Amino acid sequence: MKRIGRTLLFCVALIASAPLELLLPGCANPTTQKVAVATLGSVHQAADASYQSYIALVLKGKVSENGVTEVSNAYREFQREFAIAVKLVRGNTNAVVPVSVFEAQSRLNMTINTFKTKGAK
Repeated sequence: MKRIGRTLLFCVALIASAPLELLLPGCANPTTQKVAVATLGSVHQAADASYQSYIALVLKGKVSENGVTEVSNAYREFQREFAIAVKLVRGNTNAVVPVSVFEAQSRLNMTINTFKTKGAK
């Protein structure tokens, strides 16, 4: 089941990264349309922003400190997956995001959201 989910997420990432002209060949003027593609760099920025936002809430006392360890572990796991992916694409942060990085980012976001709602003061 986990493999099916990974395969599906990979397929979605591939489709999202395809040029719009390939997906919609009947468009009258496809050059005026833009497609947002998740790159390693953009996913890393989003994960950093989420983590920093959570830590800022903890420091301001708006969220309990109880989840800091678990959130930090999820963030380290994301960083580990990101580092592996960047190494595989030889430092190209404009490369398409592999499933493992999306999954790690998703786990990070779920962990943050869990502790934001549990620990709200």
